[in-house]
Amino acid sequence: MIRIRGLILLLGMLWMGSCIGQNKNTIDVGGFLSTNYLLGDVNSNSIFSAQRPKFGIAARYNMKDRYTLQGHFGVGFLYDQGTIDPNIARMGLDNTSTGAYEYNRYYYEIGASWDFNWKPFVVESRFNHFTFFTGLGFNFLYFPENGHGPQNVGYVFSPAIDGEQSVFTVGVPFKLGGKWRLSNYRSISVSFIAQKLFSDAADNIDDPYKILSEAYPTSFKANDALHNNDWIFELKVSLFFQVYHGCRACPGFN
Repeated sequence: MIRIRGLILLLGMLWMGSCIGQNKNTIDVGGFLSTNYLLGDVNSNSIFSAQRPKFGIAARYNMKDRYTLQGHFGVGFLYDQGTIDPNIARMGLDNTSTGAYEYNRYYYEIGASWDFNWKPFVVESRFNHFTFFTGLGFNFLYFPENGHGPQNVGYVFSPAIDGEQSVFTVGVPFKLGGKWRLSNYRSISVSFIAQKLFSDAADNIDDPYKILSEAYPTSFKANDALHNNDWIFELKVSLFFQVYHGCRACPGFN
């Protein structure tokens, strides 16, 4: 009996040690809502009126208290009304066009990111209520045709850029934000995200300066594939609930 008790005590000590070594690996799930703005080939009449929502679900695995691996799925919307380069617009039928242009799209996004907390942060901890964080990710984005593509006012584009098309691309988001502890099981985060897309067709205008340079080779130079791409800027608010709290072996942790 004494040996059995000693074995149980030894196993308990080993389990406590493993929990302390893990330093609270936890899992959170939640949802997010954000506002999106596409920086593309359209000179927007108003950046504020061009804002459109994005929403979705997310899960994050907190590795110790500094690093977080996060995955998400979301649906976003993009809209803008403004002008494009009049030289491109005049490649159409109306040589007097000023380049008025409008588009309205939606897209699906799935991806993952790696975040670094500037300060130790765990939802259950009473001592760390807030931290800034930075992150880098990799996303897949799909823009289906929705029948609300280019709405050109007063002219017709070249066939190469006049018309909506489905787009599949990847994006690299750069994140900066803050996390707040609301309770033992809830937290909220606010982040600003700048995502570089590896496609120029999110606004239905695919590399217009390349098309323009082909028509006027002595006057224009085409941008290459790395520099003539769209960006999505996003302000996101996320609410998370802790669903796995890891080990509770060390009372001093909280």
